[in-house]
Amino acid sequence: MTRALVATAYGRPPVFALIEAPVPAPGPGQVTVRVQAAALNPYDLQTVAGGDADKLPKRMATELAGTVTAVGPEPIGVDGTALAVGDAVFGGVGPGAAADEVTVKAANLLRRPEGVGIDEAAGLIVVGGTAYHALEAVQVSAGDVVLVHGASGSVGSIVAQLAVARGARVIGTAAERHHERLRGYGVEPVVYGDGLADRVRALAPDGVDAAIDTVGTPEALAVSLSCSPIRTAW
Repeated sequence: MTRALVATAYGRPPVFALIEAPVPAPGPGQVTVRVQAAALNPYDLQTVAGGDADKLPKRMATELAGTVTAVGPEPIGVDGTALAVGDAVFGGVGPGAAADEVTVKAANLLRRPEGVGIDEAAGLIVVGGTAYHALEAVQVSAGDVVLVHGASGSVGSIVAQLAVARGARVIGTAAERHHERLRGYGVEPVVYGDGLADRVRALAPDGVDAAIDTVGTPEALAVSLSCSPIRTAW
């Protein structure tokens, strides 16, 4: 048996509790993981904002980092090699990651590189994957001028850093208290709010090549379109 975090009632915020739950032995292609960290994302909270009470209690979290404690036959991980007991892993495993121990598909797990902390690994798949796909959607490459809305947030900060790594010039909106950190990433920060379009144009008089909105506000949409982006992702 394991302790698992569940929502026992829908709402904003939902009601959470710890319950005892069985841990199945790993079958073909599966491993059991001792969970050291699990991530709750906005999506997780949206799923328990309201719904069918017959589906409660609802297991929580879809991402984890931990250590493999048991393996089934052919436990092949994301990299195409077999996972083994003792491997440090992380990944997006589906509902129920917030537990002491879980049995999941090995194909959803990656080995955690040295130097990557437990907490960072547990929260990387959703935000990192979203950031990567946003960059791919607008085909950011070296020499581009990219406007990133919400550049200090979880997704936005990864978008900004990956864009800089690709050789793009990045202008990022954020509250002023985050500007020093963004400069450390190689980002040119601007404060959002009234006059944002003018501040962006002052930095990029010829407009931007791409705009990526990680906040979803009317301001972000209006300013992006007014700065003549060739490619946009929302």
